[in-house]
Amino acid sequence: MSEVEKKFYKQLQLAFPQYHLFVQVQLSRIIRPPKGKNELKWLNKIWRLSVDYVLVDNEFITVAVIELDDASHSHPHRKEADLRKDKALKAAGVHLIRIRTDQIPSNQKLLALVNR
Repeated sequence: MSEVEKKFYKQLQLAFPQYHLFVQVQLSRIIRPPKGKNELKWLNKIWRLSVDYVLVDNEFITVAVIELDDASHSHPHRKEADLRKDKALKAAGVHLIRIRTDQIPSNQKLLALVNR
């Protein structure tokens, strides 16, 4: 993890003590293929994609996925990966929050984003 990611991790721990926080989680570990989809084909689309942070409650139900985006996310290959990730999370009904490293919100704003 970069220094910014470590610092943000600590901020998330303080902002969300009621949740468990996981980092660098493979997307295939938190979502399943939509019903009626070919599982292998679907998994190939998200193969090797991971998310930065996952908040889960005490029942281990995903509350939110948080992506911390730096300047590298403006590169075409990263944009394409982000779009695949966004689409898969949306299809699975998982709440995704994208935060730019140059615009990290306060804990109060983080709470509002997660509890939308």
